[in-house]
Amino acid sequence: MDIPSNLLHNCSINSERQNITVLSVMSPIGVALMVLSFVVLWLIGKLAICVWWRPLMLERELRRQGINGPPPLLLLGNYVEIIRLENIQRSIDMDAFRHDIFQRMLPFYTKWCKTYGRRFVFWEACEPRIAVTEPELIREVFSSKLALAFGKSSLHQRCCENLLGKGVAMANGESWAHQRRTIAPAFHADKLKGLAGIMMKCTEQTILRWETSLQQAEAVGKDEVEVEICHDFGVLTADIIACTEFGSSYDKGKRIFDLLTSLQELTLTFAHFVWLPGSRFLPTSWNRETWRLKREMEKLLKEIIEERRDLLKMGKIESYGDDLLGLMLTESEGGSALGDSNHDISGIHSKRDKGHAAIRRPCFTTQQIMDECKTFFFAGHETTAGLLTWCILLLAAYPEWQEKARQEVLEVVGDIRHHENGGRKQFTELADALPKMRTLGMIINETLRLYPPAIVITKYALEDVRIGGDLKVPRGASVWVPVLAMHMDSELWGTDAHLFRPERFQHGVARACKHPLAFMPFAHGPRNCVGQAFAVMEAKIALSIILPRYSFSISPAYRHAPITLLTLKPKHGAQVLLQRIRRQKEAPSPS
Repeated sequence: MDIPSNLLHNCSINSERQNITVLSVMSPIGVALMVLSFVVLWLIGKLAICVWWRPLMLERELRRQGINGPPPLLLLGNYVEIIRLENIQRSIDMDAFRHDIFQRMLPFYTKWCKTYGRRFVFWEACEPRIAVTEPELIREVFSSKLALAFGKSSLHQRCCENLLGKGVAMANGESWAHQRRTIAPAFHADKLKGLAGIMMKCTEQTILRWETSLQQAEAVGKDEVEVEICHDFGVLTADIIACTEFGSSYDKGKRIFDLLTSLQELTLTFAHFVWLPGSRFLPTSWNRETWRLKREMEKLLKEIIEERRDLLKMGKIESYGDDLLGLMLTESEGGSALGDSNHDISGIHSKRDKGHAAIRRPCFTTQQIMDECKTFFFAGHETTAGLLTWCILLLAAYPEWQEKARQEVLEVVGDIRHHENGGRKQFTELADALPKMRTLGMIINETLRLYPPAIVITKYALEDVRIGGDLKVPRGASVWVPVLAMHMDSELWGTDAHLFRPERFQHGVARACKHPLAFMPFAHGPRNCVGQAFAVMEAKIALSIILPRYSFSISPAYRHAPITLLTLKPKHGAQVLLQRIRRQKEAPSPS
């Protein structure tokens, strides 16, 4: 039976219309699936490159140079073994107040050093760390010529992203150079001298709290009281940072400190999972709490920044000021000329600087200002609080050095009593007298040698770098410097390297050991700690006020168990017995 041609034609048209309709319905879904497939494949490919291909290439490059180490696990590296060895060592307290803490703090280094030699490679997640302890190699790595070639690894940046953001401590390359030049003037000696009054006032507040405790003890017939100096010095240094960084916004600064303390604890939790790709985006309980704390902290920082800007707009202040916040706000309004020598960093210039002395650097954004504030608040507080804590513990354990330091302070400046009215001359006199306190300086240096704030320093290669002639550090690898190992090396310091002997510094650092790079509590070179002079000055002022008034001894409650919580701290706090020093005649203050 023949089918009419017009019917066939109509059927064909209807079929095409149906196909077009189906395609028009399926097309968005198909496109979406296709895009999703490409995205998934791209992510898988990128993940494979990051966790397998790139580490494999780096491992082969290092092995070609004869640099071996423990075999890494996929994605984890040697992280599991590092944590296992650390947990074994740190699960028990030390049996006495000894200072040979190297094995306790870096057990994996001592183990692998015996197996593979002093130069070996180990892996933190997918990033290789080349352990280096040769002083001349370290000098080159920390030199000005390689300041832009080394920086912070992406692993460290991710770990500290919420705590420090992209401040100077975490920045790399030209961004770091610009930030460092901008904030460096805030730490010049003449600027720091003007902060002596704030440091004295804050120390007096700590003393008032101790006096209250002593009076309560004396009321029941006791002449000494136990104080927890780790906590007390944490409060003291937080007060000083809040006053020097935020000025009139002190209360908000204190709240920011509390938020940063909570963020620090969460950062330590997150550090155990930072190796997992995308872990910082997962809605875990600690991530959600981290995001909440970060939002609140940045809200407060923005309020402080806007308050300072409003004061200038209303004419209540003539400039933003010369403190750290003021310098960054000035930079945010237009930057400073690149040719200004005050912003130079030991001859370091970014590529953009060369031949363009008249151009201006990029301005600081509000986010950058907040990140710098967080960095200074955290680093400034942690470093000095730790230094003061370990210093008092050591002086409590070695009363002969405690008395030497006390007598020096009395001879140089007397028993300082801060007076609210007319004390400016006293502040200046104390600041000018600090360099004369050589014994106190030796004690501080020896404290920093035995208990440095950071026990390791990692320098990430942003490009292929050759050092020492025979070592090529490929891009993506890091030079890992065990600072504590350098400070405890008997070949560099002598057989008494594990002992507290401040007199080794009586002729300066250069003559205290066989190589100047054997002592680096604040790192070295252009990327050293920008606030190290601030920290040492703060510690000297606090000690020069405290020592003439009180004597210290180790409390029976103290358990010696140093631990790294971003910086080196006593695990169970630092309990000492505080006793008032009574004199028949007060030592006179200098005229």
